[in-house]
Amino acid sequence: MSKSVTQIELAPGHKRGLLLNSPFIAECGCWGFADEYSNVIDMHLLGAMITNPITVNPRRPSRGVHTREINTGMVLHTGLPNLGLSKALLTYGKKWKRFSCPVIVHLAVDTPDEAGECVYQLEEQDNVLGVELGFHHDEDPNHAAAIVLSASKGALPIIVRTPFENPETFAALAEDSGAQAITVTAPARTTLPDGTSWFEGRMYGTSTFGITLTIVRKLSREIKLPIIAAGDVHNNEQAKALLRAGAKAVQIGSIVWINPSKVNLLLQSWQN
Repeated sequence: MSKSVTQIELAPGHKRGLLLNSPFIAECGCWGFADEYSNVIDMHLLGAMITNPITVNPRRPSRGVHTREINTGMVLHTGLPNLGLSKALLTYGKKWKRFSCPVIVHLAVDTPDEAGECVYQLEEQDNVLGVELGFHHDEDPNHAAAIVLSASKGALPIIVRTPFENPETFAALAEDSGAQAITVTAPARTTLPDGTSWFEGRMYGTSTFGITLTIVRKLSREIKLPIIAAGDVHNNEQAKALLRAGAKAVQIGSIVWINPSKVNLLLQSWQN
């Protein structure tokens, strides 16, 4: 017999709220923009799916090789390719409306005005229940705070994805600027030797899980915002540890590339 599902509210006090039926969320940057994994993953068992980053204007993929393998996973550099918000809404809007779990759109914007306008355009999209804002690892905190404040004036709950390099500062500014939750954290950035040059990108794999767990425990004692943990979870034990440390929900990332069937087992185990 399945146990009753405990709903999770990630935006308490917000007029719309952000209610999930599962603590597992598809992580930005790993699952695509809509239904790319619907044929192999039981998407209805997810609490929500966060889209790949969407910018105001279209962006092409970065040139050259985008990935490098490392012992604990891989390093990825894409250049955030996407259609731009207007075309993304035309291309994915109908899919989001029919999607089997709620959608959270990840925005990568450069100015407060862009943030406000993008959130305004997303407010009327059926089944888009929130926005996750991403920031560069070297983003000026004051500028980031202005972006969060502008986005928070809209009708959708705002989640701030903290940079791996500076989670405490961004968690504090998220709380002070009107966000409803934080994601801890974006994947770490790293640099690898590449012949006579260098390859830079975000690191995916299990090597940073312990650091993320430490950050979640610390921030859960310092801020009141709900925490969504993103430590590249690959098994149930890691998910339970993050929830016990103070996270309200857990993002699932690179495991979907490696072993989609294991994702299904993880999602199903929470229902049994």
